[in-house]
Amino acid sequence: EIGESAKPSLDAFCKLVGISIDDFSKALLQRRMTVGDQVYDIPLQKHDAEFARDTLAKAMYQRLFDYVVKLINRGMPINQKNKDDDDKPLFIGILDISGFEYFDNNGFEQFLINYCNEKIQQYFVQQILNSEQQIYLLEGLRWKTVHFSDNFKCLELIELKTHGLLSLLQEQCMLPKGSDTRFTSNLTKIMVTNEKLILCNKVGKKENIPGLGQRRFKNDEAFIIRHFAADVCYQTRGWLGKNNDGIHNDLEIVLRGCEDEDGLLSKLYPKEGKEDEFEITPQGKGEKKSSRFSTISSTFQSHLNGLMETLDGTESHFIRCINPNLHRKPGKINRTGVLTQLRCSGMLEALRIMQAGFPTRCLFTDLYARYKDMCPPEMSSLNPKLFSEALLVALDLEGGSDFQMGLSRVFFRAGKAAMMDDIINGDPAVMAKVAAKIRKWLARKRWMQFIWGVVSINRLGALIEDIREEKRRQEEAKRLASEEYQMELRRKREEEERLLREELKRKEEEE
Repeated sequence: EIGESAKPSLDAFCKLVGISIDDFSKALLQRRMTVGDQVYDIPLQKHDAEFARDTLAKAMYQRLFDYVVKLINRGMPINQKNKDDDDKPLFIGILDISGFEYFDNNGFEQFLINYCNEKIQQYFVQQILNSEQQIYLLEGLRWKTVHFSDNFKCLELIELKTHGLLSLLQEQCMLPKGSDTRFTSNLTKIMVTNEKLILCNKVGKKENIPGLGQRRFKNDEAFIIRHFAADVCYQTRGWLGKNNDGIHNDLEIVLRGCEDEDGLLSKLYPKEGKEDEFEITPQGKGEKKSSRFSTISSTFQSHLNGLMETLDGTESHFIRCINPNLHRKPGKINRTGVLTQLRCSGMLEALRIMQAGFPTRCLFTDLYARYKDMCPPEMSSLNPKLFSEALLVALDLEGGSDFQMGLSRVFFRAGKAAMMDDIINGDPAVMAKVAAKIRKWLARKRWMQFIWGVVSINRLGALIEDIREEKRRQEEAKRLASEEYQMELRRKREEEERLLREELKRKEEEE
């Protein structure tokens, strides 16, 4: 029952949100169970009632936070529309997430934070390392591929259907007698072949793994994940309870029964039949709510996947934060730790690509449209690609080192695109030098084309003559082969005739 000291708080809460004190107290202290046609009210244990109270508080604050965010978004005057999609407004978003986290004791909360960091790391690798090199290859640039490691295996360990960590956790939460130890035991047995999962009993005593230290856990008490940033030991005690952190049906019925239809609670928990804007379900965007069992992890994964879909539709820029030391103290840098973070996060590969790559690029057609009126008249007749090449050479940019010509655009080294400002300034002296260099380059280009044309014609003539000679040799070989074949046939016929005459002569002598 509810103690005397708690009743004032209970009365204040029920009056604030506009619900019946008796109904709420009953729902808080007992749970209704239906078996066949019979309905039973089962009293809750003290710790179960306290758990229901705390869960309700967190759920209401979550919905209140979502409600405030929705009101702010509705109040923003967004008039600028995306030219490619009239239904989607343009926006600038800032994603600030918790960094990779580990302590002496790591649980469900640290796992979700680090799982989010793994997804962001995968996106970083695809955007900065993979996509950048893919553009170079598609545009035909001279480029030596930079190889890098990804975190696919780690995400497979977490997200794999049926056998992944999240699926096994969801399975135990759905079972009537599911337990933390059974979940951990299943994970360490089923996913033992995944290289990112480390069993606690396989760790040497000298290894210093966050969350493990000198302690030793059984394989049904904890496990170690080899994240991109560090190896982390997670203790799984209490995971099922935290994952099932949802209010039970009786409490939700009371909240949805609020009589004040204009009150805040009716907006957070609308009556049955009305649209619930804040319903937390594990479905993706555009999917209808189903009876699928919803947990904290499934909801978190759904929201995270939605975030990744949003990021995929944006042009992202990254700020990478590096932890200088494990003690979180100013003025101290752990060189080994910093280097490990840079290496594991893919920063070394990213810096290598940025140093050797071409971060600035511009379409040939854009350069042509922007600068053709500022250049000599003889350049206007050039096609956009040739125009762009002539312009860059005239600005003393060296092809291959300062820029490379792709199939549809020019790629600049870092800082080299600023040379184009010399033309924008319109200095007559500069323009005169540029015009002279362009004429010189065009003359040399045409002369080289003429030379290569002559060389190509000579090579083509020699090639044609070689082909004709080869054809004559093949025809002569065929003729000789045919004559030799005919002679061989003649010899065979003569031999057959000789043998036949000898046979006839022998028969005549016998008669």
